[in-house]
Amino acid sequence: PYFYNHGGFDLDGDSLVYSLCILYDNSYGNTQPAQPDPPPFPEITDYNAPYDYLNPMGGSPELTIDPVTGMLTVTPTTIGQFVVGVCVREYRDGQFLCEHRRDFQFNVADCSPTVEAVIVPNATVPEPLLTTNCSDFTVYFPNFSTPNVTYHWDFGLDSTVTNDTSNLFNPTFTFPDTGTYLITLMVQPTGSVCADTAYALVSFYPTLTPTIGTEYGCTDNAHEFFDESVSTFGEITSWYWTLDEGVTSTEENPTHVFTDTGEYNIQLVVTTSYGCQDTAYALVDINTGSIASVFGDTLICIEDNTTIGLVGTGSATWSPNYNISNINSFTPTVAPDISTTYFVTVISPDGCVETDSVVVQVWDTLVAVAGPDTILCPGENVTLTGSNGLNHEWSPSDGLSATNTATVISSPESSTMYTYTTSVSGCSESTTVFVQVLPYPTLSLNPEEFICPGDSVMLMPVGGTEFTWTPAEGLSATNIRTPWASPSQTTTYYLAAMDTTSCPVMLFDTVVVTVPDNEYTVSPDTNIILGSAAQLYVFNGSSYSWTPSESLTDANSSTPLATPDESTMYYVTITYDDGCKHYDSVYVGITLHPLLIFPNAFSPNGDGRNDRFKPFYIGLVDVEMFRVVNRWGQVIYESKTLDGWDGKKDGVDQEVGSYAYYFVGKGTASGGTIHQVGNITLIR
Repeated sequence: PYFYNHGGFDLDGDSLVYSLCILYDNSYGNTQPAQPDPPPFPEITDYNAPYDYLNPMGGSPELTIDPVTGMLTVTPTTIGQFVVGVCVREYRDGQFLCEHRRDFQFNVADCSPTVEAVIVPNATVPEPLLTTNCSDFTVYFPNFSTPNVTYHWDFGLDSTVTNDTSNLFNPTFTFPDTGTYLITLMVQPTGSVCADTAYALVSFYPTLTPTIGTEYGCTDNAHEFFDESVSTFGEITSWYWTLDEGVTSTEENPTHVFTDTGEYNIQLVVTTSYGCQDTAYALVDINTGSIASVFGDTLICIEDNTTIGLVGTGSATWSPNYNISNINSFTPTVAPDISTTYFVTVISPDGCVETDSVVVQVWDTLVAVAGPDTILCPGENVTLTGSNGLNHEWSPSDGLSATNTATVISSPESSTMYTYTTSVSGCSESTTVFVQVLPYPTLSLNPEEFICPGDSVMLMPVGGTEFTWTPAEGLSATNIRTPWASPSQTTTYYLAAMDTTSCPVMLFDTVVVTVPDNEYTVSPDTNIILGSAAQLYVFNGSSYSWTPSESLTDANSSTPLATPDESTMYYVTITYDDGCKHYDSVYVGITLHPLLIFPNAFSPNGDGRNDRFKPFYIGLVDVEMFRVVNRWGQVIYESKTLDGWDGKKDGVDQEVGSYAYYFVGKGTASGGTIHQVGNITLIR
């Protein structure tokens, strides 16, 4: 891998953009041609395949340049001589100003053994950070390069400095001031063109001075440590204390309790936001503690007194000297008329000085506070908390976990008014708190309702104030107490209800609305010819009633005959064993014109079947002429009735064969003409 930094700096603060670009083709080494070739110069275009100005030497990865930093990187894979063009373009406020081009020749050789320059092993960037030094400017440089070659170090000082290089394997160099320096190491076997270069950065910051702030302490008391370190560049961001055997801390200002007397070595490692790190040491002398404990923090009523004190050794002094019986007593009596903090200073026999304090609060009035009233459901409980006193008493004791503590648990079986009394010395005050126990809600619903198809029933639950019914099909509403239910089939309705006057518990119940599936069959609508009858029918019920009944044979029959003289809609009521009824109708239309149908053969042989030739007719007919002729046109039979021809003429049987008939008449009701002709075969 090879890196080369083309990065520049513009004095005007303009932005610089780097890229690979095409080179000019002009002098070819003759720097002063006899005939100068003025710009614009021609550009090189005849690269050997597969190379061009964007891929001038191949590689894996190929040669690229960072457009922001100008850092060129490549790992060559082909031996040869390559020309690379690099351009830098200058912009000010987004406007292009000018461009500068460079051309470089890179010679890639097959070096054996491989030469590698390494300052920082496993570096992942072209300019890895070698070290950050915060105390002095002298650096020892490690060298992990290929051995048995020549080495040349450049420590990155100003170009006017001539003594910032070294040819040692591991040089040491002292830099003149703070800052960041680019270190360059080139390695090259003696007499070989193969070489490799490595880079690293060295940063120097102003000094970091670590300091521990502390003082002597006493056993069994919290000893405070303070970081008093000073960083002239960057902020201190982490701390690592070693306070005691096996005791460490990462706090900025930790505390520690020493259980034994003696001298302790304290160590602090501080680190800044720029990576500077240093260590401070301190020796702490721990003496025997003089105060084991203090007591007497309390509340008193005005004009009362109380005893405060301490457990310890040595001499004691209390302050302020205000309404206190003896400022040098270990257990003085105090009677302040305002809230007072008494401080005590104790000097132990070995000179350990400690201070502590006792707070005596003084009340001239006492206000009992027991909290707000509350509401429970049966079986629940609530915590009642009294305050503003030292002594506590609750009554009655029903449902209470205790009666003489500030906080009690109440779980009464019924609503109870509790009285809370608190006292401080001679002061006392009482208040009340009401614990209401709501009843448990109830809900009942008729489990089953019966309706006939098409009917409805009101659902009427008992209990609850808010309701939700499901499903919604067949209900007049889903969020009222008493909706009307009119399902088309048997349906189970579910009710979820709450009672806002009782415990907020959701209750559930169901009701089945049964709708019988009473099927029936009724005759279809029909038409008849006036004077004929229509067969009506209805089945699967237990009783029936037809209207109108005047043209029916039996208005209560399941199969009445209807002989209306005009078109009529008949209505039937079907009653079932369960009391439900169905209603339906049958339309009977009237056709006034009669229907005549003549047979095409008859056999007048006296057997009583088909012995006469006459038409089958429905309706009322007025006959004007009914005539039968033989094949010669001779009239064999003629009548103005429909009694029919018996196959004889003048009492003589006529021969077997074909005859013609001719009929003329009118419909009695319609007045329409009836004219029919045809052939009839006489057989015996």
